[in-house]
Amino acid sequence: MGGAGTAAENPITYTDDSGNYSIGPLPPGNTYKIEAEPYYSLDSSLQTGYYRNSPPNNFTAASSSALALVMNGDKNNINMRLPKGASISGTVKIAGVGACNDCWVEADTLTGSFVEYTFTSSTGAYKLQGLSAGSYYVYALARSTAIDATHVRIITNGYYKSGAAPNFSATLAGATPIAVSP
Repeated sequence: MGGAGTAAENPITYTDDSGNYSIGPLPPGNTYKIEAEPYYSLDSSLQTGYYRNSPPNNFTAASSSALALVMNGDKNNINMRLPKGASISGTVKIAGVGACNDCWVEADTLTGSFVEYTFTSSTGAYKLQGLSAGSYYVYALARSTAIDATHVRIITNGYYKSGAAPNFSATLAGATPIAVSP
């Protein structure tokens, strides 16, 4: 990512089956950071992150800690190993209805910024994976209304809140953060 204002702004590529990649050609003098996003990986527990010249993994989860590469010729051996991340799992239920099937569940930072998402199974189970160490809010979003024998219920979206059932807060201010580490 980088090269703002140039024809090569935020160039992307994909790795091959061995993890090899090549980006370019890139204009000389521009600055870039290398970001790896394992969205198509068979291992969904891998973290998204950036290249940092810091063995053994040359990895950082924070863009601010990534090494900025100034293009002044070819850059070779910009290698990193994506570590496994932490996970948050649970079950989403709709009061009076049961499991929240195919509901959107996301992990958000403590400032409310989106990090990762998944969908619930038919039993309402979910697992958010590939998270960096830290604290997150869990937000659930029902994608439709729920119909039972006597009512059509509009499902309220909201955040996980610890304590007595229903473990729900409609606002970020009432949510309970969940701390995780890989």
